[in-house]
Amino acid sequence: MRCTYAIEKAFTGFEEVSIMRYKKGIWKLVVGTLLLFLGTHPVQAQVVENEVLRVTLEQTPDQYSMLYVTDLINDPSTAPIIFQIRMEPKVSNPEISIEVKFTADVPDLGLDNEEIFWVRSNPFELKGRLVMSNRDLAEQSNVVQTTNGPVTINAESDNIRYIKGGQQDELVSSILSRPTVPPGLYTLRYTIQTDAGDLYDIVSVEFESRPSVQLVAPTNEAVIQTMYPVFQWESSGASRECNYGIRICEFDPEKHSSFEEALNDESSLPFPDDGGYFDLTSATSFQYPLTGAKEIEEGSQYVWQVRKYCPTTRGEEIVESEIFKFAVGGEQVDPVSLALQSILGQDRFDQYFGVSGELAGYTPDPGNVMIDGEVVSISELMNLSTQFSTGQYTIINMQVEEQ
Repeated sequence: MRCTYAIEKAFTGFEEVSIMRYKKGIWKLVVGTLLLFLGTHPVQAQVVENEVLRVTLEQTPDQYSMLYVTDLINDPSTAPIIFQIRMEPKVSNPEISIEVKFTADVPDLGLDNEEIFWVRSNPFELKGRLVMSNRDLAEQSNVVQTTNGPVTINAESDNIRYIKGGQQDELVSSILSRPTVPPGLYTLRYTIQTDAGDLYDIVSVEFESRPSVQLVAPTNEAVIQTMYPVFQWESSGASRECNYGIRICEFDPEKHSSFEEALNDESSLPFPDDGGYFDLTSATSFQYPLTGAKEIEEGSQYVWQVRKYCPTTRGEEIVESEIFKFAVGGEQVDPVSLALQSILGQDRFDQYFGVSGELAGYTPDPGNVMIDGEVVSISELMNLSTQFSTGQYTIINMQVEEQ
């Protein structure tokens, strides 16, 4: 039985992965895929304006997956910038005032969209372009610099509200007992009041609990039948802007007394060993690559660990999973079938190539793999498979066509 594989790229930006099988006609399995651009991207600035003023929200808490409490309650002038707005007058010295309201919906603290803080400044003349952040809202009176000199922003006591009494004590005590802001939905609304009407924007950010990583497959002490295993893990807690890395090392029982010792020895991935972890962006599964890694050998044992990297107000937070060990033995799975499993996913692969599938019983032909009508190596097919397993490509449509 002969199989022909073709991967055809369309000019629309989508991909088609086609597998043709000769048996009672030619069947074509078409898999439409969409290229995903992963990684950290700056949040597009939000702009509101009228004939008097243009206001740009330049920075929001979206850049952080976690906020450390101490970074918010220590010296406000040196606190991390949580939000920042730019005000640009369109007329000479317009009179404006600023109102800021902060609310929190945090079940762990019994807060149901509770107002935590509200302040409205006295009117003042905006002499020029002004960039203002949370650092400038910490005091009742602040002198801030515009492009045409300083202005004073202050507020009367009657125009400042904050959570008080026993509720405040309980809130402060609970927050101070935690390293990071408790999980919940935090909403900041700022309003710029002008003669031409109010300009406002609302920023809502949901923070999750602290992150954790749990390895799924290969399970600890598993014996696998492939030299190109698919690694899978799960993660809970903080996820926004977080990425992963993986490290895989050979475990030699005669040389290593612990999993940790093996993991700190020479790695199979990354390779050559740079002492770090192989970057996986935001994917939660990864297929061992055919190239760019040290070859995994049958009969050998390996340990692996995943790290999760999350941006916080204290810089990058690194969370590590447990260390699992697996061994390679038994009959090996051919790389073409393995690549197809990674591209299609196990359920879809079984649907088409399982015992009762329409393409059951095919014999892979490693020398007859085609991309854009040209024969390619198994290495190139595995590279495509890796792009699927790391989330750079994803399936959006599948169909089987008879030719």
